[in-house]
Amino acid sequence: MSDGYLVYGAAGSGSTPVEAALTLLGEPYRVVERTVSSAAAAADEMAKVNPLRQVPALVLPSGELMTESAAILLWLTERH
Repeated sequence: MSDGYLVYGAAGSGSTPVEAALTLLGEPYRVVERTVSSAAAAADEMAKVNPLRQVPALVLPSGELMTESAAILLWLTERH
């Protein structure tokens, strides 16, 4: 995804602060809703993005993956 960030998140998952930071920074992003679930199908779907099967996950424009909301927020702060 070369035209912005891709945020994988779910309500109450910690993706809201990441989305807020990207909005405040004026960075383009898209959200993919992923629920944190013990259901095998949902876990397997999330594993395709993040092997830890956790949200939030942020795919950078370069294609690299970041996880953990605190780490994502620190990285965004340092980058901007």
